[in-house]
Formats: sequence, C-alpha cells, structure tokens
Amino acid sequence: MLRHIPLMAVVSAFVAAGLAQAPAPTPEREALAEALAQVGLTLDTAKVDPRHKLLQAQAEHCLPLYDVLQSDPYGAMDWTRVLGRGQVQAGTGPLVEALGQAGARQGLQVRRGWIDDPFEGLAAKLDADPAAVIAASTGADPAAAREAVAAVPPVVVRAAARILAATASAVEFRRLAFEGLHSIPEADLRASLAWEWSYEPGGPPPSRALDAHVWHAYAEVDWSYLLCGAEDLALQIDAAVAELKAAPPEGEFLAGVTTPLGTVVLAGTQPDRHDEDALLIIDCGGDDTYSAGAGALGPDRPVSVAIDLAGDDTYSSDEGFRFGGALGGYAFLWDAAGNDTYACPRGTEGAGVFGVGVLVDESGNDRYDSDRVSQGAAVGGIGLLIDRAGDDWYHCFENAQGFGATIGTGLLTDVSGSDNYVADDTTIKNPSAQTAEHNNSMAQGAGEGPRRDYIDGHSLAGGFGGLADAAGNDTYSCGVFGQGVGYWYGIGLLADLGGDDSYSGVWYTQGSAAHYAIGILWDAAGNDAYKATHNMAIGAGHDYSLGILLEDDGDDTYDAPNLSLGGGNANGMGLFVDLNGSDTYRVSAGTTLGRANIGTRGGQRDLMLCLGVFADLGGGEDTYPEAYAFARNGAMWSQPGTDTEHPLATECGVGIDR
Repeated sequence: MLRHIPLMAVVSAFVAAGLAQAPAPTPEREALAEALAQVGLTLDTAKVDPRHKLLQAQAEHCLPLYDVLQSDPYGAMDWTRVLGRGQVQAGTGPLVEALGQAGARQGLQVRRGWIDDPFEGLAAKLDADPAAVIAASTGADPAAAREAVAAVPPVVVRAAARILAATASAVEFRRLAFEGLHSIPEADLRASLAWEWSYEPGGPPPSRALDAHVWHAYAEVDWSYLLCGAEDLALQIDAAVAELKAAPPEGEFLAGVTTPLGTVVLAGTQPDRHDEDALLIIDCGGDDTYSAGAGALGPDRPVSVAIDLAGDDTYSSDEGFRFGGALGGYAFLWDAAGNDTYACPRGTEGAGVFGVGVLVDESGNDRYDSDRVSQGAAVGGIGLLIDRAGDDWYHCFENAQGFGATIGTGLLTDVSGSDNYVADDTTIKNPSAQTAEHNNSMAQGAGEGPRRDYIDGHSLAGGFGGLADAAGNDTYSCGVFGQGVGYWYGIGLLADLGGDDSYSGVWYTQGSAAHYAIGILWDAAGNDAYKATHNMAIGAGHDYSLGILLEDDGDDTYDAPNLSLGGGNANGMGLFVDLNGSDTYRVSAGTTLGRANIGTRGGQRDLMLCLGVFADLGGGEDTYPEAYAFARNGAMWSQPGTDTEHPLATECGVGIDR
C-alpha cells in the first residue's frame, strides 16, 4: 500500500524532466540570452567550463546535484526555487520526509515507509502490552519494565514503546552502516572527527596517518543504511508525538526504566531536571532544565531521543553532542511548545557527524546559541534544525546554520516569524585567511569540502548546506564565507521566501563561491537590503565556481564591494538577477555590474571562460552610480576584463536592465 509520496520523489522527477528536455523559454531567459549574445555566448555556452575537472583539482565524493547546477547556471535558478520551497514544505510535514529529502540532496534514495510498513504488526503489540515491547526492543528485564511504568499514563507508555521499537531497528541499521569500516577503528574515527570538526578542547591533533584513514572512512561507511535507521526512528517519533498531542497526559509522575541501551525516563507535567544522557526522555510539561539528553556517541550511545511536550525549557551544557547532536549515531530532540533556550558549544541543535542529528521546535520565541557544527550541520550524514513558529534568535561562530561538509546535508528550516541569524563577527575567535579582523563563518547556507591539494592531494568535495526561511522580516549577519556560499565542490543555499530582510557580510557572501564550488542566495519577496564590505559578494564566483544571487521581487538596496553584482574571477562565474522592483545599486570598485577578471596571463586559464552577468529585468526605476554611466534603465552593455592592456576574448562581462 502506498503510504506517502516523499518530497524527494518529486525532486527526483524534476531531475529526470530537467535532463530530458531543454527548459521552456521565459522572459528572463530571453533577456539573459540577448545580453550574452553581445559577446558571442548563448545560454548553453555561458557557464563554468567543465574542462576544469580534467585539468584542475579533483575531489572525492562530489554530489550529483553539483553537476546538475553547474552545467546549467540559468536552470539553476529554477532548481533554487524548487530546493528552497521544498525545504520549507518538508519542514512542515512528516519528519521522515524531511530526512528523505536531505538524503536525496547527497544522492541517497531511501524511502522507508513509502510502500511497505517497516513496522507492520507493531500496532497490535502496542495494544496488547506496550511494556513488553519496551523490554523486547531494549533488552530490559520484562518484569522490571512493567513495574516501572505501572503508574505512567498508558498513552506515554505506548509512545515510549513505539520509539523504542524503532530504536532497535536503528541500532541494527547503524551496525550495518559501520560494519564495512576497516581502515580505522571506530573509536579512533570518532576521536579524529570530534577534534577536526568540533575542536574538542585539550589534546594534540590527530596524526596525519590517522587523518588518511578518516579519508578512507567516507567510502567505507554505508550511508544508505545509516539513513534507513534515521527514517525508521522518524516514522515512530512522528506517530508518538501525534498520539501524545491528541491525548495530552496530565498529572505529575516520574518513572525510569533501566536498559542495556540506556535509561528510559518518563516524566509528567511537573518541572524536571534532566542530567542523564538517556536513551529516551518523554517529558509531558513544566518548565524543564536539561543538561543532557538527545545526544548520541556511538557505539557506546548509538541512539538518544528526547520529546518535551510543553513549557519554557532550558537546554544547556558545556559538553558537545547533545540536544539533537550525533557523532556516529542518531540523536532526535522534539520540543512541542514554549519559549525555549538552547545553549551548547558544538555538535548540537541538529548536527550529524557520521550520524544523524535532528532538532524540531514547533512553537515559541526561541534562542539558539552555539559555537560550531550546529543549527543544521552535517559532516558525513544529516543535521536538521526545524523551527516551525516564533520570532527566533540564532547565534553561532562557524560551520552552522545550514552547513554541509563531505557527504553531509545540513539544513536549518524556519517556517514563520521574524528571525535574527548571527554568525558572530564581533568576538574574533577564528580569524579568516582573507582578513584577520573578521571571523571565518562558513554559515547560513554553506557547503565546504576539505581542501588538501597543498597537503597530500587527497581533497574531499563539500556537501550541501541550506538555510530556508519562509516568512518574516529577517536579519542575517556573518563574517567571511556565509549567506549562500560554497567552497571546494560544496553547495550552499540561502532561501528566504518572504519579508523585508537585511543581509550583511564581509567577504565571500550573499551568493558567492570559491574553488570549484556553488553558492546561491535566493530572496523571493520583500524590500531587502544587502551589504558586503570587502570582496566576492552578491552574485560572484571565484576559481571555477558559480555564485548566484536571485531576487524575485521588491525594491531592494545593494551596497556592493569589488567582485560583486555579477562578478567573475579566475574562471569563475558570477550571476546576478533581480526580477522586479525599483532598486538602488551602490558600488565601490570596478569588477562589478557584469564584469570578469581571469587574472595572471599566459596559462591554461586564458583558454577557458571567465564570466560576469548582471541582469535587472523588472519594472521600476533603478538607481545606478553616476561613475558607471553605461549602467542605466533600459540599457544593455558589455565590459572588458580588468586588464585592458592584455585583453582576452575569454573574459566576458555583460549587463542588461529591462
């Protein structure tokens, strides 16, 4: 029986249709084609040259989506809308669909529960004896389990049994996922990953030999099996939450069941303090305080789930991998109501490192605070933060707020409310290579791969990092690398679907990318303000990268630096498209408004395209700087490369205002 059609199936169908036939003509495509014709290019030829893969750096584990987007940058605009809307839609639906969609972005096709029910017969067992299901699923003593839950409302016992039945399945899928890991003991893998991506305090960095084993581990883990276990958990967590909300438990109680996999804690509506890294916590209400919970550290703690139904709760810990943070396992935190506070330094708030970490917050004005690898971040696996309502505050430093590294999909989805996203650039903790006065953020829709051409030549491609905000007047701020940014074959996407928004960043920001990567910022509506202070911003691509800024509607203001507004550098491509509104452009340097710069002459780069495209295609009266007299309403232009004494036919810059 067909149970549901995951969103990833719709995306897969879009892939097939897009590859099977040419995109239909649209006014924006026709205008772009007209502008490109000035320099002898077409929509088919005006793109990042694919020969760079043969002649330049290689990277293992490049996502299939990478080639789809880079092979057709104009079709990538359609893809962007599908991906952004799809992320929001998945954030409002069953959790299993959100996980399936995330897996599809890294090339996995796992659809647990799509046709057959993997838990067929479970309902009858739950009706008959949920305590027996708890014992059978966890290895607990049956008599002790039955006695422990005797005073607990039946709906809570049933919900716990549901989730624990899925826990048994997840543990087995996790075993299958890691049983092919031969190059490195799992304990060493975990220690190396924790140091590299979470910067655990104390101790020396792993040796280069260990680092090489980690490189092999990406190929040895079975990522599909890992996703299977996560989807099974999601199926039963969705069902358990629905049952608990349909018949809210009342009264005060507190019960604990000891199992070989960890403790099961069932609490009533009183305020509680949870200090144990439990296998499962179900808390039915009260203003609760958590210093632990929903943190997986496999294989010692392969699964950890927490569900809190109500109350203004505080989740706070100085240790990492808690509150929806997983290192080598599965961690799920679901908070159904209340104004909540989350504070944890790393590996938290929807983070998966060789694992799957999920945080769902359904309502309330919430505060999320972390350092790195958090708020929808993944390094091998999946990290999801889904906030469905409220005016929220997100604060991080690095690798967060929609961040994906190798074979990782990290997604932050905020469905409603006016939100504030901060990748801290005031307290300088991790100075960037570009400017020591600013932090490296790699946040707010960022995909990054480890670059190793200057170390041992074993580079890895980045993953997919996506931040999607559906509504509200939002504020985004970051340092270097943020707001729809890619690095080293990574893909970063920031999608904002509505509201008057403000974007501020420094360098490599707002739809930009460096070193064979893809970065996209799409804002669908509202009067928005963009400001970047240094270089490579607002639709800019560097070193065989594709950077896109797509603005669908609104009277927008752009304060742009050098290499911006359709700026291509070192054989990269920058694409800027504003479709509607009376817009204001303020720029401070020359490689902008549709211009390209290959750089040093005399090498193979001279033979490959470097492209900058600027297009303002909507109605309204736009304002351009007086110093750029060629850019004006109703005009079309082309610009030479910045080295006018040594011109190259492969340096192409075009602009159009309709």
